[in-house]
Amino acid sequence: MSIARSGLIGKSTSAAAAVGKQLRLIKLQPVKRVVVTFDPFHEAAVNCRDFVFNITAPKILGTNPSCLIKTEIVCDRREPSISCLLNPEVAGSSGLNTINFKAGNLSCLELLQLYNKYITPLAPKEEAAIDAVDKKSNKLKKQGGKK
Repeated sequence: MSIARSGLIGKSTSAAAAVGKQLRLIKLQPVKRVVVTFDPFHEAAVNCRDFVFNITAPKILGTNPSCLIKTEIVCDRREPSISCLLNPEVAGSSGLNTINFKAGNLSCLELLQLYNKYITPLAPKEEAAIDAVDKKSNKLKKQGGKK
């Protein structure tokens, strides 16, 4: 006699998996500076700390090495907030200089989703790398596949 399977057989649908999915989408290219301000004694400070921890991963910082991430710790019971200063190239096309997130009632997952919704689409497309690969493959086809 065997025991019937129970539970989820496919991929995990946990909050950690959802955060991982959002982290794979994040690009810091359109951002010049990220300032995270929170009071460590505020109830929602944990979510901002998690956001800072996730966004300072080496893989994410590699998308824009010149991006500055600053954490301001205040002691005035202020609601946590995240301010993203956009690069001048991006700010000129969209008309925005900064994007502010009030993080008092948001989870880390929701902060990452909002970042991906409003800031990540401002990143320049990676068509230059794709064009270079296409040109190289066309050149090889013209030569008969020889290097």
